[in-house]
Amino acid sequence: MFNPHHPANWIPSKVVFAQNRYQQDRWIVIFSTDCTMTEYKLSESKEETGH
Repeated sequence: MFNPHHPANWIPSKVVFAQNRYQQDRWIVIFSTDCTMTEYKLSESKEETGH
Protein backbone atom coordinates (compact mmCIF):
# COMPACT_ATOMS: atom_id res chain seq x y z
CA MET A 1 0.00 0.00 0.00
CA PHE A 2 1.24 3.46 -0.92
CA ASN A 3 2.03 5.63 2.08
CA PRO A 4 2.67 9.31 1.14
CA HIS A 5 4.07 9.99 4.62
CA HIS A 6 6.91 7.47 4.27
CA PRO A 7 10.21 9.19 3.30
CA ALA A 8 10.91 6.57 0.62
CA ASN A 9 7.93 7.97 -1.32
CA TRP A 10 8.94 11.63 -1.13
CA ILE A 11 10.12 13.49 -4.22
CA PRO A 12 13.00 15.93 -3.66
CA SER A 13 11.83 19.41 -4.62
CA LYS A 14 12.47 23.08 -4.11
CA VAL A 15 9.78 25.66 -3.28
CA VAL A 16 10.26 29.35 -4.05
CA PHE A 17 7.90 32.11 -2.90
CA ALA A 18 8.05 35.28 -5.03
CA GLN A 19 6.27 38.55 -4.31
CA ASN A 20 4.63 40.50 -7.14
CA ARG A 21 6.59 43.71 -7.74
CA TYR A 22 3.52 45.80 -8.49
CA GLN A 23 0.92 44.27 -6.16
CA GLN A 24 2.90 43.50 -3.03
CA ASP A 25 0.01 41.65 -1.44
CA ARG A 26 0.17 39.06 -4.28
CA TRP A 27 2.56 36.09 -4.23
CA ILE A 28 3.40 33.18 -6.51
CA VAL A 29 4.76 29.81 -5.43
CA ILE A 30 7.09 27.91 -7.76
CA PHE A 31 7.69 24.18 -7.22
CA SER A 32 10.60 22.47 -8.95
CA THR A 33 11.95 18.95 -8.84
CA ASP A 34 15.27 20.22 -10.24
CA CYS A 35 17.00 20.96 -6.94
CA THR A 36 20.16 22.13 -8.72
CA MET A 37 18.45 25.35 -9.87
CA THR A 38 18.91 28.42 -7.71
CA GLU A 39 15.96 30.43 -6.44
CA TYR A 40 16.98 33.21 -8.82
CA LYS A 41 17.04 30.89 -11.84
CA LEU A 42 13.62 29.46 -10.97
CA SER A 43 12.04 32.91 -10.73
CA GLU A 44 13.85 33.95 -13.94
CA SER A 45 12.40 30.92 -15.75
CA LYS A 46 8.90 31.91 -14.61
CA GLU A 47 9.33 35.38 -16.14
CA GLU A 48 10.53 33.95 -19.47
CA THR A 49 7.38 31.83 -19.86
CA GLY A 50 5.11 34.73 -19.03
CA HIS A 51 3.07 32.69 -16.55
